[in-house]
Amino acid sequence: MGTEELFFKSGNDKLKFQEILNNPNSAVSKVLDAFYKSKEGRYSFSLAANAEPGQGANWIFKTEPESIKLRILTALKADYKNYYKEDLDTVVKKANDSAKKGSGSGLIDPVNGIVDIAPAK
Repeated sequence: MGTEELFFKSGNDKLKFQEILNNPNSAVSKVLDAFYKSKEGRYSFSLAANAEPGQGANWIFKTEPESIKLRILTALKADYKNYYKEDLDTVVKKANDSAKKGSGSGLIDPVNGIVDIAPAK
């Protein structure tokens, strides 16, 4: 089983999750929208997954700026659980166990979100 299957069930499911995050009603979109309404700047996040056969698996989560990390992570967890009916922490534990037994295919492309907020002209 490859990394995408361990974390997202399939490549198509990962794309579906990306679409969910881009939906204005998603928890992530609502958080990004709140940033948009509060001040200008660039806000982004990246959630990648890595599973190395025989070693283990983990989520790789980054935000810019760092100060939004907790709010975005909370929203990501809500959207993931809503779609997959499992939480991110449970999935990574299962993926880690499977990777240690030989599953996984390395790092996969992340799901991303970027919002550029420029001053009004």
